[in-house]
Amino acid sequence: MIMEHRAIIATAPMLLVLFASLQSVNGAYTTVTVDGDSCFIDGNSTAASNHNQNCEAALADERTSINTFYTTPTASITATISGSLSTVCSLIILYLIRRSNIGLSSVYHRLVCGISISDALVSAAIAFGSLPLPKDVIYKFDPGWVRGNQTTCAVQGFLITTFFPIGLMFLSMLSIYYILTIIYKKRDAELKKNRAFTLYLPIIGTTYMLVGPVVGLFAGSFNPTPFLTWCHFIAYPYYCQDDGMEDNKCLTGGNSSIFSSMIKIWAEIEILLLNLLYIAAIIAVISVLIAVFRQERYIKEIHKIVYGNARLETDGERKLASTKKRQTYIKALSVQCAAYIFSYLICYLTSCIFSYLISYFSGAATRIRDSGEQGWGIQFYQVFAFPLQGFFNLLIFVGHKAYDKKVANQSLTTMQTIINVF
Repeated sequence: MIMEHRAIIATAPMLLVLFASLQSVNGAYTTVTVDGDSCFIDGNSTAASNHNQNCEAALADERTSINTFYTTPTASITATISGSLSTVCSLIILYLIRRSNIGLSSVYHRLVCGISISDALVSAAIAFGSLPLPKDVIYKFDPGWVRGNQTTCAVQGFLITTFFPIGLMFLSMLSIYYILTIIYKKRDAELKKNRAFTLYLPIIGTTYMLVGPVVGLFAGSFNPTPFLTWCHFIAYPYYCQDDGMEDNKCLTGGNSSIFSSMIKIWAEIEILLLNLLYIAAIIAVISVLIAVFRQERYIKEIHKIVYGNARLETDGERKLASTKKRQTYIKALSVQCAAYIFSYLICYLTSCIFSYLISYFSGAATRIRDSGEQGWGIQFYQVFAFPLQGFFNLLIFVGHKAYDKKVANQSLTTMQTIINVF
């Protein structure tokens, strides 16, 4: 009976083992003493010597002293507020699904459950803001707002990098669900029998999404960046792979190894896959809206023929009334479909685009340092909007349920329908 959400929940024991093994993988760095709040480590080994040389070069590089909104306490507070709100909202959705009469027997509920679990984990990780970052971070984060180490940074980055694309996968599946329901008029019972859609696709997709982050744990690929308030899948420092030098200047996350090669291949494939998923979701919304528009126009024409020229027999009128009622329901579904995709556009896509533009066009650290607060409004928007998917999902989910109750009982007020949902 339970399908999609198993693909996410079943990964919990695996993650515990991975994070436990991460401690031993990072042992080379956790067994040495950190010199104050710097990135230097004690030891006479070749590895320690190379690390300290790279650390000295990084601290001397002006790109390390980049000044962005993301490194401020305000950014961390903003991430905490938005992330906490989204986490609570996603948990409320899971609670409403659990206590509903149909529970997880509905394909729609299963897909929303997958989206909500993914968002709850991503938002919860973001809600910690910059606190999980290592105390010896080389960027200009406020020392009072970085309290973690390499492991806590890896855990935060892993959750965000893993469950963000998994949430997008379930969102794309939800778009396909709307196409099958609205355009092809598939019933819930028929969709539940399609194991390729309801079982194999989420399991295979979730497994693939785990590959890169798991490899990244052992390669030290989750690190701080001045272009985000939280840890991310990036080399450390962020520019160490862009110098075109033969000698690797990365402190972590950029070492030449089989792990790095695997990560590069996986990252290229996943970026392409995520773009394809979102394009598919956009196409799905457009297809649904066009189909609903055509059906609406067709029903209006039939209605005009029936009531404009000659009246049909009673059965004909009843069929037309039934068709109009179904069309009203389909219109509500189409609005719901568009709302899910549009909320994703507001939260993730625009914020990611803005972040990329900031890091690309303002990549010259000297320009950002000289300009001070250049682009901080856009940076605030990303930190604030990126974790809010759960909040919008709750509005859409409750709105749909309230609409259904309003249709079933016209005497209820809007506030009464919302209260009845809970």
